Amino acid sequence: MATVLGKEGDNFYSAFFEPETKKRKKALDKWVKKTSPSAQKAVAEELRSFIEFITQDRWTDEGWKRGGAKLR
Repeated sequence: MATVLGKEGDNFYSAFFEPETKKRKKALDKWVKKTSPSAQKAVAEELRSFIEFITQDRWTDEGWKRGGAKLR
């Protein structure tokens, strides 16, 4: 996670290892709110890369037609 989110990964560990339960919960809630947009962006980029990898030069046009026909 730290690789994808950089400093936000460090912030997670700081919040997670807060010894006081109430402070920890508050810190983790704050972290989630602050980090959600960048996490969603990272996931979206990974999905786009995966889809591009799967679809790029994998099948011929005929293969795509046959694959689509199987779904119908």
